[in-house]
Amino acid sequence: QMIFAANPKVKVAIVVFPLLTGEVKDIKNEIEKMKKVFYKEVEKLQKSYLIQIYDFCDDEYFQDKALYADETHLNREGGIRFTKKLEEILESDFYEPVTKDKEELL
Repeated sequence: QMIFAANPKVKVAIVVFPLLTGEVKDIKNEIEKMKKVFYKEVEKLQKSYLIQIYDFCDDEYFQDKALYADETHLNREGGIRFTKKLEEILESDFYEPVTKDKEELL
């Protein structure tokens, strides 16, 4: 609340990291339960604040086993791929291009 009090127009991004979902079948139900609770709480916050969720948990782009050190942690290559994708999304959703008159730039 303090952040929004200082700047009511601040944009907040919540990022849910990818999982190798085919490999976590034994805990898939637990993950789904946690996601329901999580989304319910975030929806409450979204009624009052500008909050965007980026959920990569089941993203097909990250379902290659070669991108993971284990079922829940990306390896170096996975981390690079994830960072690039997240950067593209945040740049398009969060950052407005700065445009100035040519005179201002001189």
